[in-house]
Amino acid sequence: MTKIPRLLKKTVAYWIIWLFVVGQMTLYVVLLGMLCSFIVAWIDLHRSPPPARSFPWVRLFLYVPWLVVQVVKSGLHMTRLILHPKLPIDPQIIPYKPRLRDPAGLVLLGNSITLTPGTITVEIAPDELLVHAIDSRSGEDIVNGTMECRVAQIFERDLHGGR
Repeated sequence: MTKIPRLLKKTVAYWIIWLFVVGQMTLYVVLLGMLCSFIVAWIDLHRSPPPARSFPWVRLFLYVPWLVVQVVKSGLHMTRLILHPKLPIDPQIIPYKPRLRDPAGLVLLGNSITLTPGTITVEIAPDELLVHAIDSRSGEDIVNGTMECRVAQIFERDLHGGR
């Protein structure tokens, strides 16, 4: 495909996204969106494409229900903490050394931790995650490696011996 049709297709795609996000149809907004979309498409046209890699969508969709259950359980635990008269919190920073090496796996692990009430990923580095937990129970799945093992299953990684 030549560059001009690709540039036009990307510009139109970005412009449509712009219109949905902005939600207004004034002449100024439409023209500004067209200009910004063209600039982004032009920049995107000249960047090198990422390496081709298939993504395990089916395994990801099998992970999501487990994560939803964890979010609900953590939400109920947080509710108990908040409604308890003494507010028994014990905030802590947990340094966690992940065995995952896949960058997408590390990002998914960090995002999963942050989505779970009571925990937040403060920092992600290739060799360590810093996780803030509101109490020790909130950090259990991180400390015992349960969440990392679930994420590793998505990317077909056996944490104890490679693939």
